[in-house]
Amino acid sequence: MPRIRTVKPDFWDDEAIGEISRDARLLFIGLITQADDDGRLKGSPKLVKGKLLPYDDVTIPEVSGWLTELADQGLIECYEVKGRPFISLPSWHKHQRISHKTDSALPSPSEADSTDTPENSGKAPERVYREVEGIGEGKEGIGEGGESAADAPDAPLSELLADLIAENDPDGKRPTVGKLWHEAERRLIELDKRKPNEAERLIRWTQANSFWRGKVLSMPKFRKQYGQLYLDAVAESQKANRAPRTRPAPVAAVDADAITQLVEQIPDIPKPDIEMHVYRLKQGGRPVTPESIRERHEATKKVAA
Repeated sequence: MPRIRTVKPDFWDDEAIGEISRDARLLFIGLITQADDDGRLKGSPKLVKGKLLPYDDVTIPEVSGWLTELADQGLIECYEVKGRPFISLPSWHKHQRISHKTDSALPSPSEADSTDTPENSGKAPERVYREVEGIGEGKEGIGEGGESAADAPDAPLSELLADLIAENDPDGKRPTVGKLWHEAERRLIELDKRKPNEAERLIRWTQANSFWRGKVLSMPKFRKQYGQLYLDAVAESQKANRAPRTRPAPVAAVDADAITQLVEQIPDIPKPDIEMHVYRLKQGGRPVTPESIRERHEATKKVAA
């Protein structure tokens, strides 16, 4: 059972808080209220949504995007233990004063699964996104970010994004795909659980969008904005598929003399019913005759019966 937690006034002055969206800030405060005495909680986006936003019409990808924003700013740490997701708040003990502390029942980040062990290799998505280890700066053949071409991990999404950015650049300048790009792509797939084929489509949409293509110019930025990009892409698709609404043509006013004549011709049908049948027949573009009125009147009676 979560206990009373503290949110200090200088919370709003933190530069990291200023870098995240308003929804991510609200989610962060919610995480603080739900964390145990060691600042840990279960990290499934679906569970987080159910706990913190049960009354809001938000999607799991949105919640996942906000968690990604928090993780990018170091406000939370997302990790897995035996394949189960958890969240830890790194500055928990700095800001919370715990009386009569209860030890956490959840594993700590130090117990997190390794991402490059043979046991976990089966969990890698479609392609293997691996850590680059033992590469320092100043070595021969090492490029931007401290990686050599031979040791750099396979990063097809980063390469695609760089190619599309170059196509949009007036001078054809292509950004350098280095270690930060590779790490952002690895985290996007392994930690955020984004599907590579979905991410590829979203990258192409982003660089075709007049607003976003000038703002998403790196893989770290793409990962940070993934949730909002996804929502914008879905909204644009829904808008494009929505059939335009057309108003029906106005129905000509019913001539009073014509109604009087029809009442005389069909005395067994009440005048209000005749007026209604005339209006509906005109609305449907059908001829108004005593026969058509009688036919419609009989049909209406059968439905009512």
